[in-house]
Amino acid sequence: MGGLAAQADPATLQALARFATALGLAFQIRDDILDIEGDAAQLGKTAGKDEAQDKLTFPALIGLDASRARLEALAATMQDALATLPGDTAALAALGRLAIERHH
Repeated sequence: MGGLAAQADPATLQALARFATALGLAFQIRDDILDIEGDAAQLGKTAGKDEAQDKLTFPALIGLDASRARLEALAATMQDALATLPGDTAALAALGRLAIERHH
């Protein structure tokens, strides 16, 4: 949205879209992993809730190791997208790291 509001060029908009897509997917995969590995005190919610409700999650579909590998690939995608953007992308990079490394 920020890119559109700033009337960014098509290449910048495409890079921002790649970053945003990878960010959203990374956040979800990390959430799925935390539901398996985390505890209620750490998460602020009931751990194992997804499995108990038979939710379709990345670890359920592709396994925990493959989910971690996908998370690493998404981190690289975000970095690659940011590398093509003009200006200071430190805040976006920090947001990407938070999605990948969060513990709650």
